[in-house]
Amino acid sequence: MKAGVLSSSHLENGLEPSEKILSADQTPDMLSKWIEFVLERDRFSFSGAFSQGLIHNINSPLQNISMLVELMKGGFVGFNVPSCPHCEKEINKTNELVERQRQWLQKLEQQVSSLDTMLRDLRVLNEIERNPTEVDLNLVVSCLTKAFQCDLFFKHHVQLELRLASNLPLIRVLARHLMPALVHLFQNAMIALRGVSEKRLSVESRKEAKWILLSITDSGSGLNPGEESRCFDLFYSGWPPAIQRQERHFGVGLFLTSALLEPYGIEVELKRDIQKTVASLKIPV
Repeated sequence: MKAGVLSSSHLENGLEPSEKILSADQTPDMLSKWIEFVLERDRFSFSGAFSQGLIHNINSPLQNISMLVELMKGGFVGFNVPSCPHCEKEINKTNELVERQRQWLQKLEQQVSSLDTMLRDLRVLNEIERNPTEVDLNLVVSCLTKAFQCDLFFKHHVQLELRLASNLPLIRVLARHLMPALVHLFQNAMIALRGVSEKRLSVESRKEAKWILLSITDSGSGLNPGEESRCFDLFYSGWPPAIQRQERHFGVGLFLTSALLEPYGIEVELKRDIQKTVASLKIPV
């Protein structure tokens, strides 16, 4: 079963793509696999629901900490230890202590700023996902890549390159459909990169005629011959046994990517190019 069986009219009728993924004629085995997948994802959805409240609750104390740091920095402005010809040793120690405290405050300020930036990116993603209007593709991609950099493997091992064309027009795609589709593509690239020595990921957006092209290219383990179209089949997983043993792969991600984006006329393609795997979206403007 392919995502291509979905009708583009399901959005006009107010239906979500998931409502037509499994039809009545599906075998009990496929239905069982689908239920297993949904239960697994449902388990992760709890952490997602909690994270929104956590982000909101962390924001207030973080702002308070930032203001306190500013006040403490202000206390050091113009501060000088009074000179005393008989206390030179003590004055030197005091000056050293004051200088260390200045350095500690500067580092604390940098850490608070980094944490605020991470939370801001997550807040932006939450706001975009709830927005029912047009989407800024570059903004979504930028925020998603920053969110993925919270992953230790991505942060410390993957060399990321962003080549996002400026002044791209907004695209008429619901963010709640676009974002999970992009997440599936990013996750596939990350999985492929784990088994290779050179871990490079590049993301490029550009405008051509009446299309916006987005490509996600990784130097990972790649596709097997003939998998370019088959990997979009429901429950098909071509990952090697070693990767399958590390974590469960249901063979649903690329199927859902196509199912979510195809109703908008977006063409999704996966191909192997020499030593690179390219996942591309061709988005009508």
